[in-house]
Formats: sequence, structure tokens, C-alpha cells
Amino acid sequence: MNRMYNKLSDAELTALLKEGDEGAFTEVYQQYSPELTAWVSRKVLSLDDAHDLVHDVFIHVWLDKGNVTAVKPYLYYITRNKIVDYFRKNASRREYAVLTQLVNQKQEPHMDPVASIEAKDLRENLEAAIEQLPPRTKEIFKLSRQENYSTAEIAAKLGLSEQTVKNQLSTALHYLKNTADRLSILALLYVLYN
Repeated sequence: MNRMYNKLSDAELTALLKEGDEGAFTEVYQQYSPELTAWVSRKVLSLDDAHDLVHDVFIHVWLDKGNVTAVKPYLYYITRNKIVDYFRKNASRREYAVLTQLVNQKQEPHMDPVASIEAKDLRENLEAAIEQLPPRTKEIFKLSRQENYSTAEIAAKLGLSEQTVKNQLSTALHYLKNTADRLSILALLYVLYN
């Protein structure tokens, strides 16, 4: 039976997905992979890593399709877990310890004053690095990362092409990756964007 999957609600897609309907899975992928990739790319420094991570999310969704209760919340839940795994996998023992302190600090803000000071210093270092970006690149970076504008929204707001916005974001991330030490980047990405 030929279905118009793009006309189905999330609840209908969820029901079909649970039954193993490949067309419903394809529609979920087409609807949500760009949104998830944009969200993940705000948290990791590599667009390639963001694409790989989202690909892993959809593999997980297909393999666990029987447990999906609502498509969008489930996708974001799995994606958040994959991001945490990504940082854990790519962090050294020392970095992991600092990230753990920062996670605990967010859950219990008054727990560890040393972690609080370290997080404040890291945030200030990142903000100083952002201020060194060229004006247009800095503006685009802030709209994306601090105000959560999508690439399309930034392009429309600034009268630029989406590709130009993507290029500027890539330039900003490359600069920040090269100017901040590895520990600062991992910890600050968690502090600022989690």
C-alpha cells in the first residue's frame, strides 16, 4: 500500500515505525536529520562528527524501534546520550574529571567552589577568544551558538546565503579549536551549550 508519509503526524509515524515500516523510518529521517545535525553541530567541533553521530542515532532508532513511544522526544533523548558518549570517548582522564565536576556543578551549583571558579575562568577564556573573531564571523557565531538561530534564520537576518553562514561558522569553530587548549574546548562546550 502506497502511503503519503510526509502527510502523517508524529503519532502515526511512531505507530508505523514500531511496526517496522521502512517508509515511516525514511520519513522520520528526512524530517529530523537536518534539525538534529544542526543541534549536534552546535555541541561538537566537527560537522563530520555531527553527521556521524546523527547517523548513529538513526541506527539506534531503527534497532530499537519497538520501544519508540514518541518520535521527536525519543530522537532528542537518544541524541543527547550520544553527545555525552562522544565527549566521554574523546576526553582524556583529566578532561573527563573536569567535565564530571561541571556536570555535577550544574546539578548542584553550590557543591564545589573550585569547579565553579574553573568553569568561570573557562567561560571567560572562550568569550575572549570569540571577541578575537572577525566582526561578521563573530556576529554569525553568536547568533548561532548564543541565540540559537538556525543557519537559515541567520542567512535571512543578515541577507547572506546559507552556505556563507555555514562557512563562517566553520571558520569560527576552526579558529576556536586552534586557539583554546583541548581541555578548555571540551569543558566550555559543555558549560555553554548543554
